[in-house]
Amino acid sequence: MYAPGACPLSWKGDWDVTCINAVHDTCHDYCDSGQKGAGKCVEWEAPNFDDKCSDFELGVGLTCKESNTPVIPICNTGSKEAPKGIPIAVMPKGSGYFGTEPSSLPGAKYCYIDVAIPAGECRNVKSCNVVNGDEVMVNPKPNASYNSAECFKGDNWGIYYATVCGYPPKCPGGYADATRVEPYESTCDSGETPQWSFLSWDATTPVGTEISFRIRTAKTKADLYGASWVTVGTKSTDMKPDCSASGPSPCPVDLYNLLGKIDAQKKFSEIEASFKVDGNKKVTPVLEKWEVSYTCIEGL
Repeated sequence: MYAPGACPLSWKGDWDVTCINAVHDTCHDYCDSGQKGAGKCVEWEAPNFDDKCSDFELGVGLTCKESNTPVIPICNTGSKEAPKGIPIAVMPKGSGYFGTEPSSLPGAKYCYIDVAIPAGECRNVKSCNVVNGDEVMVNPKPNASYNSAECFKGDNWGIYYATVCGYPPKCPGGYADATRVEPYESTCDSGETPQWSFLSWDATTPVGTEISFRIRTAKTKADLYGASWVTVGTKSTDMKPDCSASGPSPCPVDLYNLLGKIDAQKKFSEIEASFKVDGNKKVTPVLEKWEVSYTCIEGL
């Protein structure tokens, strides 16, 4: 999903209603946070960019085909120009690598971005050999032309859909299972130790769908990637109430008891929410919000 107000330059004007709804139902957000609920997507033109990124940041736009030529928009939401020559990996549907940061991509085909992409802009890449359903990843680490200056590398995947380019764009296919991970860093005064306390959430899970949660903690941000996940709970159709911060028991989830003293008192944490759609891919669960809390106790 694009940042608020961001759409690929290949699309001019408003999105169709299917795409507007998918932003909330699939991505659990609004297309334009400045007009919450308005559902109006507009082009994000330079020099608008994410000032939290001090270099370039790439993502795959809404793909399509122009005549028989595949079109893969690559967007730079960072604050610096992305140089030309950055690779794009193409993997078959269901490769098992989608959404990951792989150290290898056996069998991958590669194409390359042949122009620089200014901050806040997108460019269409038309040189990739792809077929409908292929998974594509921009700036993959296994390629020799990988550029390590990119800010965030966990959101570089997309899927190629051989729908005809046009206006307005149509959202292809049905819903798909998805996973969202949010990092957290505790902040305590000198001499104090953080202690992760509770997790609560507000969700809607139609029949056949499910949302599950996991958590992991570490002393440093770098150590999070190797830390073990701990299952928190599942919001499914057999759980009538949401897991509210105000209860009833067993909500909110007691993270201290779940993690144990040692892991509950580490500075960094990540919460993972996994979304399972129904078997026909026509219905998706919706996570309206979650809340994680911690307290600062006197250092041990």
